[in-house]
Amino acid sequence: MKGLGHVYHVRANLREVTRLVEETEELAKRSGDPARQAEADHLAGVVSFHLGQFQYSRDRLARSAQAGEYRGRYYSEVYGIDMSVFCRAYMSHCDWHLGYPVRSLQIAEEGLAVARQISHPFSIALALNYLAMLHQFRREPDAALQAAVESRDICAEFRFDYYGAWASLVRAWAIAESGRLDEGLADFDAGFEDFRRTSAGLRIPHHLGLLAALQRKAGNAMAGLQLINQAVVIADESLESWCDVELHRERGELLLLVGGEEAENQADAEFEAAIETAAAQGAKLPELRASVARARLQAARGMRQQAHDSLAPIYSWFSEGLETGDLVEARKLLADS
Repeated sequence: MKGLGHVYHVRANLREVTRLVEETEELAKRSGDPARQAEADHLAGVVSFHLGQFQYSRDRLARSAQAGEYRGRYYSEVYGIDMSVFCRAYMSHCDWHLGYPVRSLQIAEEGLAVARQISHPFSIALALNYLAMLHQFRREPDAALQAAVESRDICAEFRFDYYGAWASLVRAWAIAESGRLDEGLADFDAGFEDFRRTSAGLRIPHHLGLLAALQRKAGNAMAGLQLINQAVVIADESLESWCDVELHRERGELLLLVGGEEAENQADAEFEAAIETAAAQGAKLPELRASVARARLQAARGMRQQAHDSLAPIYSWFSEGLETGDLVEARKLLADS
């Protein structure tokens, strides 16, 4: 049951895996086995993350990580991985979305340390992928590149094709963000071909959104908007709503590149939709990022006081990570408005 759930999950069939979550939890309760309950919590946690339920996801994953007499250091025959590594990997992504950039990095690095300690190649590769993606969230291409390259090398050696293709996509993004845009775009296309060959569907809207942002950097607004449209269609079909905020925000940024009053108005509406979606999800860092985008547009239109008043409340919520890129950017914008 749990293995089938994992297959549905990686293929982004979230409707089916949601049904299996309920059945898995019922079987775990009947068995009374703490290990089964821990795996039921894990499955519920990873699925709910992709549904944009970040706090609920973190709560279930934390319970899974702490379960049993092994105190979070238990091995899953279903997933072939140390589950404390797997849980921490996802918890780090939850924490970033929930607005805790320092804690998220600490947890991701803890998971990688556990994987290295037990010398389990698959656990190491997985931990590196989630760490690389976390650095992607944080807009830290150099760190993302380092983790992605190490993961890709491990995946090539042991034939972990799905994780290898995923690492290649992060690597391509990092190369493009580091100034080698044409090379990164070419590598991104190759990475997508590898990814699709695995029959995986999970996170495709996220990857398409990042590719759209790279097309924006290249000045290709219409190509970027087409990618966002594809991402939204896929996300709607699969229910993978965790990256909806970034898709709205990126569409707004691309509309600004198109230019003109009508496009600016549409961009403002996209930023507003991003902020509202983030608030509903409790996604504080995506909300901050969307609020910065909208405040910058308002300031450019001469609405400096409105820009300040709309950005200040979400910025003041944060209690950690004040020197991370998003918060530094927000603080500078507030100082100028």
